[in-house]
Formats: sequence, C-alpha cells, structure tokens
Amino acid sequence: MNAGPEEIVFFILVRLPADILYNSAQYVCWQWYSIIHNPYFIYEHLRRSTTSGLFIQYDMNPCTPCFAELGKTNATVTKVSFPFQIEALATCDGLVLFRDRQNMDDLEFRDRRKRTIRVANPLIKKVATVPPLTVQGYHYYYFSLACTRSRREYKVVFAYGSNLRFEDFDCMVVTLGKDHAWKLINNSTKFPSSCPKLFCYRPLSKGGFLYWAHFDLPFVVTLDVESEMFYEFPSTTAFCEGGYTAVNYLIRGKSLSCMVQLLGSPGIMFWDIWDLCDPMRGEWKKVYRIEWDFKKRRSRQVFKGLLSRPPRPAVKTAFVPIAWVNNGEVVLFCVWCSPGPYIAYNVKTRETFTFGGQVYDEGWCFGRDFAYSLVWLTPSSLITRGGGGGGGS
Repeated sequence: MNAGPEEIVFFILVRLPADILYNSAQYVCWQWYSIIHNPYFIYEHLRRSTTSGLFIQYDMNPCTPCFAELGKTNATVTKVSFPFQIEALATCDGLVLFRDRQNMDDLEFRDRRKRTIRVANPLIKKVATVPPLTVQGYHYYYFSLACTRSRREYKVVFAYGSNLRFEDFDCMVVTLGKDHAWKLINNSTKFPSSCPKLFCYRPLSKGGFLYWAHFDLPFVVTLDVESEMFYEFPSTTAFCEGGYTAVNYLIRGKSLSCMVQLLGSPGIMFWDIWDLCDPMRGEWKKVYRIEWDFKKRRSRQVFKGLLSRPPRPAVKTAFVPIAWVNNGEVVLFCVWCSPGPYIAYNVKTRETFTFGGQVYDEGWCFGRDFAYSLVWLTPSSLITRGGGGGGGS
C-alpha cells in the first residue's frame, strides 16, 4: 500500500488521538507502524497534545480507575483497561506510577512500605518495576513521577521524613530504565524551620519540576528533577489583596497554578487564578477570575440540588477545585465530602456543566489530569528527527 510521502503521513498521524494510533492506525501498513513507533514521533505527539481528562481512582475494591474525557458541554467516563491492583501514586505523560501486590503474601501486602512499585502505560500495556527501596524508619512519605526537560528521562522521586515532628526530610531519586538503585539527593539548600512540614503533603509534578505547596504555608518549594536542585519562593497569598477563604494548588497546562477563593457576597463565589511563570524564581501572574452568581437563571439550572444540600449539617456547601484538563482551559470542581457530580467550568467560554457523581475525598481518592499517550522509557538519544521513519528531514 502506497500511503504517500512519509513527512505528509507523519504530520497527519501526529494529530490523531493516541488510542486511535495504537489500536487502529499502526496496523494499516508497515510505513505507518514504523512512523508511530519512532521515538521522535511519540515525543512530537505528546508535545502537540492539547486535550486531557481526569484520571480518578477510589480506594476501594476493585481498584479499577476511571478516565473522564471532557467535551464542550459533556463528559464521557470509561474504565481504564489496565489491571491496577492497588493504588495509583502519580501520573506523568500518560504513565502511571502505582503499587502492586503481585507475588506478595498477605503479611507483606499489609505493609505498604514493602509493596512493589511499578510504572505502566495503560494504553500500550507496558510495565516496568521500580528498584526496591532500602531506606527504613520513615513515618511519612510520597512517591512522585516526573520527566526531565532536556534529556527526556523519567525519574521517580521518594520524599520522606524520619519523625512525626517534621524536623527533617530527605529525597531519593531513581531514573527509570537506567538506574538499578536509588540515590540520595544532596540537598544543600537551607530552608526555614517550618519547611519540612510541606513534605508530608503529596507534591504536584509538571514540566520537569515537583512542587510542594499548601494553603496553610506562605511559600512554595520546587525541585528541578534534572539538576536535582531545590528552590523556594513566596506563594500567591503574598500578592492577594483583601480577604480570601481558600487556596488550592493544581497543575494547569504546563505549570503550577493557584486558585484563590475570595470573600464574596451572598450567592456569589469568586476565584482568582494565578499561574507560576518561572518555577525557579517564583514569578506569578494572575490570568483569570471565575465568578459564579447562583442568583442567575443559568447558574440555578447547573447547580440545581447542590446549593440546598450541604455536606454536613450547618456546614456551607464547599465547591473544591480538583484538576485542570484540556490544556488548562477547563477546571473541575467537586462537592467536598458529599455525594454529588463533578462540575466543569471552561475559563474561555465560561460554560459550566456537571457529570458523574461520587464522594470525593483526598484521604481515599486519587485524581489527576491525564492524557493517554504512546510514551515509554525511551533513551533521549533516540528522540531525534529522521531515523526509523520519524517523519523525514
């Protein structure tokens, strides 16, 4: 079959969704298969991707996560067709870091610190095992997954503290597909005494950086996973004028975002959206303001049944932002600790709609922006334009 000049085929295929490429297009002919499996094509496809949805997993049996793909005014929710036996820990570029109980007896399974850590691409069904940890004696910890900016290497970061008073912390890192053991990050940065408290919270990951931030602390700490250097800078609350009632940190597009809920009048809610422009110098920029006026007819229709049903007696209904999807254009809210739908708001069109419905609680639920991809643990030296059907020169 003559599919046409390779470069033309390349730029047509790179615009198709990852699931269509993997499940259908790669079987059309050898030329298409060669292009789709070329590391440069996979990188370009990931770079050009502008849509993402919500990967969500509840801590219950079965542990099958779901994926919500959002359109303009609706969402399609499907089960992720991969056997995640226990909980997801982190996501990055279509990869999922998770615990596994394979080849473990019941006694080992009950000890979370002894469970095997693996990384998988649920679309292409590839799995790799993370080298086992040798460190012991930690009381709080989190695993993260991130991709270095220039080398395109995927690293797992393990942040942990050795006591419950948050007096100290350490970070270890392993490069997937390259390292056979963990190494300790040499942290020469001097943080304020309250900083270790940040490391008992799950970090966020995007663009080669990990971010530790919390509404109760006036600063943010970042880790450049390539240089393995830490940076610290003020949070957005230092620039907020007037009062605010809540602060939520999320990943929006390719950077850290902060949503500050402002004090509003009865029946109206406001959020200011700040983006982190420079993760090493801490430059913030206010990009949007969201306003929900529940007295307007359109808002009454969207939020029908939610405003009159508080999560607990005598407690005001709380709409909590949980993720940005579709390249940072749509923010998802949940009704905190109460059965109810997810609420999607598009900051450009100002359209709002609801979908799904279940209790969302960070204590037993994992939710992140996610997009299916063809990514695997490919050495950066292979991500070059040309060879192996990678689109020509």
